[in-house]
Amino acid sequence: MKDRGSGETLLRLARDWLSKRLRTDQFVLDYWNTRRCLLSTHPEIFVGRFGELASNLDTALESYSPTPDKGLHEIDEAQLRREIEQVLRIVDLEMGLDTTRQ
Repeated sequence: MKDRGSGETLLRLARDWLSKRLRTDQFVLDYWNTRRCLLSTHPEIFVGRFGELASNLDTALESYSPTPDKGLHEIDEAQLRREIEQVLRIVDLEMGLDTTRQ
């Protein structure tokens, strides 16, 4: 990833939500707004391994519903947390991005 700071910004949102500094609805809104902004200003960060991992975050968020319908393959908040935690663990192990800075 060429612009580490931009990628870290997106991941930090997920960390803030996991540590309950953001409400779920605010996290979802902030995530998509930040991602959209980054895609228009730094599209290169979504190439390669970081892009794959960001895609996993996108998929989890797209599948999330506050009132999930399992028949539609929607996930609840607990499952969303597990999915995002898993992606962040991979980011920490493989990419060494500092997503804990404020």
